[in-house]
Amino acid sequence: MCIRDRLITEPLKNLASNFQDSLPNIVSLGSKGAGKTFNYIQLSRLKKWDNFLQKANIKINKNQIEPTYIFPFLQSTTLGEKAESIINGVRKDFLNQLDINIPIFSFSDLRERIGDTVDNELTENEWTDFWVREIGRSLGVVSNDNSILKLSDIHNYLKSKSLRVIYLFDGLEDIFSNILFNRQEQIALKSLIDNLLLKLSEIRQANLGIIIFLRRDFLRHTITQNVLQFENKYRAYDLIWDEISFLKLSLWLCIQANVIDHEPEELETLGREGLQDKLEQLWGKKLGKDESKEAYSYLWIFNALTDFKNRLQARDIVRFLYFAAEKTVDNSQNVQFTKWASSRLLPPQAVRRALEPCSKKKVEEAKEEYAMFKTWVDSLSEFRDRKVPFSSQQLKMDSLTIDLLKEMGVIYEDIAKDEVERFYIPEIFREGLGFSSGKGARPRVLALKRKSS
Repeated sequence: MCIRDRLITEPLKNLASNFQDSLPNIVSLGSKGAGKTFNYIQLSRLKKWDNFLQKANIKINKNQIEPTYIFPFLQSTTLGEKAESIINGVRKDFLNQLDINIPIFSFSDLRERIGDTVDNELTENEWTDFWVREIGRSLGVVSNDNSILKLSDIHNYLKSKSLRVIYLFDGLEDIFSNILFNRQEQIALKSLIDNLLLKLSEIRQANLGIIIFLRRDFLRHTITQNVLQFENKYRAYDLIWDEISFLKLSLWLCIQANVIDHEPEELETLGREGLQDKLEQLWGKKLGKDESKEAYSYLWIFNALTDFKNRLQARDIVRFLYFAAEKTVDNSQNVQFTKWASSRLLPPQAVRRALEPCSKKKVEEAKEEYAMFKTWVDSLSEFRDRKVPFSSQQLKMDSLTIDLLKEMGVIYEDIAKDEVERFYIPEIFREGLGFSSGKGARPRVLALKRKSS
């Protein structure tokens, strides 16, 4: 993906709207593949918060004389070479504003210090002190009398420099890869997303802001009490792709691939209908002739890619378009490309057939993310005839497994149905799990999705 052209997602819009004057101090939660690193890069490349506000069409407060910089602090280990070069350039540009002689910031050194500290037995407060000390170290701020560095010390230092800065944290799942079993990693993360943010919130009009991109399942290993309250606190910044976001990302990808002619800068000016009209060049109006009774293409794809929580991941959109394009190119005759070429790039057959490989990838990644889900999937091998709908007794599902699958959006129980077989699986998981659709099951799934969301 090209990261020079903008795509402002809903969480970023909410950030811009809610923090026009004060600095953000938030956690942005998202499932694996929801776009944490994408948003991290999108923010980083803008370098200044004012640049971000302008991109999000927010009026700048001209009374704010202190410039606000963006500093990508922790990063994912999966960054590409181009993205990493941009991130390093952003760091260098900000540190140059300090006009002091400090060592060049090294992410690899920081990661090594975190790893070394995990090997020690630190309390939650000691881990909070560690994070404050590392932020201070990156700015050249240290305690002169060997006392513990405080966030207020960093705030006062930045204020003396007439600077404000927002620190970005990403890639925590790479750093704390053993969090399920390692108590120190759990404490280290809790001190970051809970204690540190709480202490920062106590500073009035702080010159330091923090945005933490965190994989949602890591929260369950970290916040053991009032987790719902924690999630609700930062709900506006959840990395969830709704229908509009789905359309925007699809069009943005087409613009990057030069298959649809449109200026990226004008993407935000298009409403739902404008996005739909543009994307008809990609997948047509319907999965058939325009006058047919087939489903509208964008609605079918959106519903096919979402789970029973109506959640959609950015990587699923990218993956789906890749597989649909691959099937179009590699099997052009089989998917009747010539027949549909005058009205769309992706024939209906290619669109429908792209779902199976997407579903298999979805299941593979969910198995990596949820240990209990992997156990359940592995147990399915003993059931050869798997169909939806089904009963919990048929698959020997206990209550804990049912609760997890419901929470993940993998199953939905139609309690209005009298029959025992009343569990359904959304299309994005169904084929990957090896379930077939019973008679009339697919339309029922789509209806239940609307009911469950």
